[in-house]
Amino acid sequence: MGDARGWYPCFSRPFNDWEMEAVVSLLSFLQGKRLFVGMEDRVLWNASKNEIFSVKSLYNTLDSSGAVPFPWRIIWSPCVPTKVGFFAWEASWGKVLTQDQLKRRGWILANKCFLCCDEEETINHILIHCPKARVLWNLVFSLFGVN
Repeated sequence: MGDARGWYPCFSRPFNDWEMEAVVSLLSFLQGKRLFVGMEDRVLWNASKNEIFSVKSLYNTLDSSGAVPFPWRIIWSPCVPTKVGFFAWEASWGKVLTQDQLKRRGWILANKCFLCCDEEETINHILIHCPKARVLWNLVFSLFGVN
C-alpha cells in the first residue's frame, strides 16, 4: 500500500515465529530501494551484463563459489579413453556405486573399505584417503616423475 509519502507493507495475516527472520531479511533488503513512477515494470537478470537471462549466466552464477574449476577439458579429452572419462566424471560427482551409496539406496551391508578394512567405503576414501590407494598413487606419480 502506498500514498504520496511512500509505501508501507500490508500483510493479510500475522507471521509465525519461524517466518520472522525471512520477513526481517526481506524488509531489510527493500529498505532504501526506490520506485520509479511512470516506468513500466520489467524483469532484469543482474547476473549478466545485458540483464537478460541465459542458462550460461545462471551456471556462471552458481559456479562462482570460488572453488577450483572442474577440469572437464582433461576428462573429456580425445586422449582419455571413454570409460576412464565416464568413471572420472562419476567419481567427481560422487556417483560411483560404493558401499555408502548402496546403503543410501536401502541395501543392508557392512560398510568397510575392502582395501584397508579400517574406514567406510566412500569414493573419496577409496581414491584418495585409503593408505593402500596412497601407495598406488605414489607409484603411479613416481612413474611420471611427479612428487
